[in-house]
Amino acid sequence: SSSVTEEEEEEGSTTSSKMKQKSSEIQDNLQRNVCLIRDESSTLIQKAKEEASLYSKEDVRKWAGEQMKLATECVSAFMGGYRDGR
Repeated sequence: SSSVTEEEEEEGSTTSSKMKQKSSEIQDNLQRNVCLIRDESSTLIQKAKEEASLYSKEDVRKWAGEQMKLATECVSAFMGGYRDGR
């Protein structure tokens, strides 16, 4: 017949206690995360859109226009230097 020794009972109790503590920590962490997301959701959505480059057509047109102006300035500066170097 197998009997459980006091050490085994103590180990089981300690393991159970540790599991309960970890479970409680996980629940607390999850609750904090949910609260944070709820509080910061609009900011998170805006940042996600920025990171994913979800802009309107008007935003893209404005950006493309700025890039074309920059490219024109770069080519002008290059050609000016090229002409001076010849």
